Amino acid sequence: MMARLLANLQSEFLRAFFGTMAISIWARLAQLGMTVLLARELAPEGYGLFTFALGLGLVGGRVGALGWPVLMLRFIPVYLSEERWGMLKGLLRTANWVVLTAGCIFGCLVVTGGVWLGPQHELYSGFLLGGLLLPVMSLRSLARNTLAGYKNPAKGIFIDELLPPLLVCLVLITPFVASAVEAALFYLAASAAAVAVGAWLLANLEHPKTASAKAERHLRLWMAIALPALVGMSAKLLMNKTDVIMIAPLSNLEEVGLYGAALRITYLQTFPVVVLSTVLSPLFSTAFSQNQFGRLRKLFLGALLIAGVFSGIVAIPVILAREPIMTTLFGADYAAGAPVIAVLALAQTTASLGFITTSLLLMSGRQNVFGTLTLIALSVNVLGNFALIPQYGAFGGAISTMLATGLLFVCQLWVCIKTMRELRSSKDVGSDA
Repeated sequence: MMARLLANLQSEFLRAFFGTMAISIWARLAQLGMTVLLARELAPEGYGLFTFALGLGLVGGRVGALGWPVLMLRFIPVYLSEERWGMLKGLLRTANWVVLTAGCIFGCLVVTGGVWLGPQHELYSGFLLGGLLLPVMSLRSLARNTLAGYKNPAKGIFIDELLPPLLVCLVLITPFVASAVEAALFYLAASAAAVAVGAWLLANLEHPKTASAKAERHLRLWMAIALPALVGMSAKLLMNKTDVIMIAPLSNLEEVGLYGAALRITYLQTFPVVVLSTVLSPLFSTAFSQNQFGRLRKLFLGALLIAGVFSGIVAIPVILAREPIMTTLFGADYAAGAPVIAVLALAQTTASLGFITTSLLLMSGRQNVFGTLTLIALSVNVLGNFALIPQYGAFGGAISTMLATGLLFVCQLWVCIKTMRELRSSKDVGSDA
């Protein structure tokens, strides 16, 4: 069954997938190396502060991007295939200014939150660092998806996931980092360098006809599509990061450190699926716009099968060897995170499948439904956090995440099936006509 589905995937897709996978493997190794070095250097509380600041910057950065990275995945392949060079140029130019401006505004709001708390509060530094990181994280997300829209996902993952942690790892082997604040500032500098590299890569990819075309700007149309996608993508990201953000005020920074370390290990389950969904998104968009039901169905089923098998294979040893994994990588201080990593491994299994359903919904224009479903799942997660974190700390946050990701995947899968049935029906009607 799996071999037949894989055979149906075009060679173009396979080349893009395996080429991107090679970069993604190095990216995960760099991220894991950064986590191990920081966790051992800073201890759970210090690493918890770094994780909290990074979580604020990442979540706020996605919100600050206002959904425009999704537009890159959806419209760049369409404009390229239809040779609408003016629209493509207008989209690219407008995106940079919108994301930069909005990112700076949201960053200032986060910094203001830290100032309101005051220097005496334990989260003061986390808010300030998160606000500084926010606009840079917005631009990183935009550059990544723009490169993916040009069917260069490997370069997008390189500048978003590999380059920043790799640069931080190089700094961490020196005596320059002794606190969470210094680590976050070095991460900020590394992210800014990644954005600059991304801009250079995109300049080399620009089609000559795009450069000479007159830019066509349809801000109202693009915002009407981007904002509903923003709601869903932000809610989904919050579901992955809300525990990191909520554990700090509901429990303590040590629990944040345990959760953050455990969560980083379980990312090994999802990174191939992130690559898969990144490569698939432009293909989903093209297949749907051209009413290719058969191709869309084969890509979707094959991707679900790959995601489920890989994530499950990785989850089993993580669950069975949870305590040795935590103590070997991060030290004896992190042994209490063993139950957390077991629950998160289960949560990431359904989250992996959810990456595929999310891609299909967004690329088929179902961003409104996606946003609604994700907000419902986020509400379940937040309510679960309020109920469980005060008593169980990081373990309670992991339980809440597992329930929310499972609910979201089931609902998204149902909508995806319904969407493909509607596409097949419209194709049949068109054939009859």
